[in-house]
Amino acid sequence: MPAVIRSVDILTSVSATFTPTGYRDGFVASDQPLFLQRPDPNLTRVEFLSQSVRDLVVNGECFWLLSGVEGNAEWATVLPWAEVEVEPDESGLRASYAWRDQKLVLGETIAHIALGRHAGEMRGVSPLKQALPTLENIYSAEAFASMWFSSGGVPSTILTTGQTLTADEASLLQAQWVAARSSAGAGSPAVLSQGMTADFPSTNPEQSQMLQSRDQGVATVARLLGIPGALLMANTAGSTIYYSNVESAISSLVKATVLPMYLTPIEQALSDLVSDEYAVRFGMNELERTEASTRFAIYKIAIDAGILSADDVRIAEGIGSPVTTTNFQPIPDREEV
Repeated sequence: MPAVIRSVDILTSVSATFTPTGYRDGFVASDQPLFLQRPDPNLTRVEFLSQSVRDLVVNGECFWLLSGVEGNAEWATVLPWAEVEVEPDESGLRASYAWRDQKLVLGETIAHIALGRHAGEMRGVSPLKQALPTLENIYSAEAFASMWFSSGGVPSTILTTGQTLTADEASLLQAQWVAARSSAGAGSPAVLSQGMTADFPSTNPEQSQMLQSRDQGVATVARLLGIPGALLMANTAGSTIYYSNVESAISSLVKATVLPMYLTPIEQALSDLVSDEYAVRFGMNELERTEASTRFAIYKIAIDAGILSADDVRIAEGIGSPVTTTNFQPIPDREEV
């Protein structure tokens, strides 16, 4: 389903643009853990986050194979979701893990990030899996729309004659028409016998309400995955897509879906894997970069309050070489992001 594929790509790509940062005592640590810079030495940080978020979106959970001392991970690898076995232990309250017949210990050799778990459940569940009945209905409508013009029973040409034809005569006439049109080539005139006419019935997606049905399907997928309709190019009556509302849609997507649903659980998992002196949060600089007016308004407020200097702003924007720099990045407040 194109809307689902696009939705997963949007959530994955937007999530992977943000950088996990280690904070100490409420401020950005000057010595960032190497683990945060590149969790998997065989992948870029963007690829690692993309794989993790894609598993969360599609499967409702992701698994990391860990190496290092507990509480101080050296590297992590995203495990293939289908290969990880999760079973309840003897108490039925905790999970035991295995991958390729290898027993793994939670927090030591494996990390498990799960969405939508109820008490006592071992596995996460994604919005996609929860809404499979709804998605099946949308898929059925898409399949019907594809079938309508290829095998929907609507003929391309109707030949009519005032004579009564037998089945064999009708079949022969049909075959002669197809053969003549095939050999004559497109655009050539047709020659009909006296008393015979040709009709070319037409049907289009708008008249058959297929466009409305597909738009409704896209809107349902957007609502299901928490994606503003403008990002899926969903046609909404009375709305027009401009750069400004797409920019606002990206901000809404991050604040309402990407950050609370996907990045926050990853933040918690990363915080558990690095030294206790660090708290890991995703920096929102990439989001602010798309909102120049908001960003510079914040700069002005900070300068007027004496928190930042003009040099601080220049280096933050990459437009100058300040004489002095200030480590002015406190832990971002979710209310301000």
